[in-house]
Amino acid sequence: MSKKRDKPLTDVKPVDALSQINPNAAGLDIGAEEIYVCVPAERDAQFVRAFGTFTRDLYALAEWLTDCRIETVAMESTGVYWIPIYEILESRGFEVCLGSVNKQLPVLIKRDKHLREERWCSSTVDTHRELER
Repeated sequence: MSKKRDKPLTDVKPVDALSQINPNAAGLDIGAEEIYVCVPAERDAQFVRAFGTFTRDLYALAEWLTDCRIETVAMESTGVYWIPIYEILESRGFEVCLGSVNKQLPVLIKRDKHLREERWCSSTVDTHRELER
């Protein structure tokens, strides 16, 4: 059983410095043991959450995104950890984009790295699509 399942991050505050391109987008930072997810701040009181990587956690993540009225998901992952959540989200009708923040945004401050990555993902979905073309 996942100990870190659906863990809200209580000390997170919205950042005004990043412009929002797609108001219905979310960002995922996918790791081996946790997936950090950020939705627009007005969609949920806990707009940044951490989910486990077990199947039931992935379905809970997809359900939360649906409840938050998300249509597009930008994911950042190294390795193959993105494949299961990609398949679940795509099967539920989300538009899913996969990228590497480390390749396109090389300077990240180590502190709050995950939070910065999700916010970057959710605020640059359209830009990412253009870079991939």
